[in-house]
Amino acid sequence: MTDIKEILVTAIEEGASDVHINVGMQPILRRNTELINTDYPVVSNEDAKEMVVSMVGTDRFKKFEQNRDFDFSTTIDDGHRFRVNSHYQRDTVAISFRVIPNQIPSIDDLHLPPIVKDLTDLPRGLVLMTGHTGSGKSTSLAAMIDVINRKYRKRVITLEDPVEYSLENKMCMIEQREIGFDCMNFASGLKHVLRQDPDVIMVGEMRDLETTSSTITAAETGHLVFSTLHTINAPQTIERAWYGPVYGDTALHICGAKLHS
Repeated sequence: MTDIKEILVTAIEEGASDVHINVGMQPILRRNTELINTDYPVVSNEDAKEMVVSMVGTDRFKKFEQNRDFDFSTTIDDGHRFRVNSHYQRDTVAISFRVIPNQIPSIDDLHLPPIVKDLTDLPRGLVLMTGHTGSGKSTSLAAMIDVINRKYRKRVITLEDPVEYSLENKMCMIEQREIGFDCMNFASGLKHVLRQDPDVIMVGEMRDLETTSSTITAAETGHLVFSTLHTINAPQTIERAWYGPVYGDTALHICGAKLHS
């Protein structure tokens, strides 16, 4: 079996954005939106299982076998990180990797509008970064948290599935909690985060009603909360994020995530 770390090193060297492992095929890279074959051997189902076990261990692999989908992150020896989803297709294991840049891009590098930087100065409220999959929501949030980290002495707690960008303590004190590893789920993490003295909370994604309600409650208690939604415009965001009447005086700020080359 080819070592998965060797394949990931090749992906970095080739400038790939994604790596895909499917049983009965050679590993595939995505570079500049195009799928590219590799020279590695065809992957068997046992190979794919061993790859996942090598990254998450036997206990978490058992959880994956029960749930049939599992999100996590992994790091290779040179420090490059990958967001990973392992899943089943046709009753065989498949794995998708997304390369996470080592450096957090700045808001200016991402060509985001100036208002995005202004939102990092807010004392409280709910800031939602919206857009379709791959539009740059997580990267944009990381850039915003980095602005706060360089400017303010605050306590920042993130809830992510999985942890993507590794945030270093600069001016801020930062805790990054990974769903399914550091806490059970978003709702559980949000339930306890208010007892952990945060100034800023970042919720990786508002996926369901319970998480949405808990996120809004966190903002209502006087915290600055950042999160994402898979929506494409402001009306759809309001419809999905706001169930029922407006909550108190919470300010809702919506940013459309769109990266420009």
